Amino acid sequence: MKKKIVGIFVCMLVIAIVLPAVGTANVHNAFSTDLGLIRIKIVATVTEVSDSDNLLGGTIHLNDIITGKYIYDSGAPDVEPNVQIGFYMLTSSPCGIEVKAGGFVFKTDPSNVQFYICIYNDFDYYGNPPFDLYSLWSDKNLPLSNGMLVNSISWELDDATANALSSADLPTTAPVLSDWGSGYDLRLSGEDPSNSYRSYTITAHVTEATKKKAVDVYGVESDWRTPSVTMPYFYNLPFMQFWMKIFERFPNAFPILQHLLGCYLRVYH
Repeated sequence: MKKKIVGIFVCMLVIAIVLPAVGTANVHNAFSTDLGLIRIKIVATVTEVSDSDNLLGGTIHLNDIITGKYIYDSGAPDVEPNVQIGFYMLTSSPCGIEVKAGGFVFKTDPSNVQFYICIYNDFDYYGNPPFDLYSLWSDKNLPLSNGMLVNSISWELDDATANALSSADLPTTAPVLSDWGSGYDLRLSGEDPSNSYRSYTITAHVTEATKKKAVDVYGVESDWRTPSVTMPYFYNLPFMQFWMKIFERFPNAFPILQHLLGCYLRVYH
């Protein structure tokens, strides 16, 4: 019996020593592939519902609070030569927009991303007073759960004073809504796939726009301000999850192993 106990302890000790080594050899920069991704959360209040054919089943009403998020790559190139305009085409997942309203999800098709952001800075259209504009839209979207099409998801901000922006560069922060004079409208529009004359439009006033934390490939959130943070592959191993559950259930068991794993986590977390 003593030999079995010693054997079990040795195996546990080997796991505690070997797994950190494996994890160290497979440390990934959490932002190695997603360093430029910006995630913006939005909250909006429905101000208008146009759905005379009841395509949405009456699930969205005036003053409903709806939420959403959009993701874009801050390193996307500007394809517009005019220095007063920034036009950015996002064509790969996870870029796009997603809005939840009335039990439906209005979302960019991840397999066919056509998501655009347009920035106007001090733009003087044909000699008119300059203005600023921030707009985004998604042209290719998934159908709703009831089969209705989503033709467009868009949002636009306008500032007639031309003070909201300082350049046409793609922002790395969320829009400050108080800097914009008008145009807080988020629009969701679509139609019946069997009859394009049957359509709907939902308009909502965006009341909140905040930059969300980044999420790495392991589902761990981390602030974009600390891009050097790394997460070891070790966190994703089944052994780690197994021992953490054991320690939660038996907090006084295996004190030496707990100490070793605790040291490891303090070093790599």
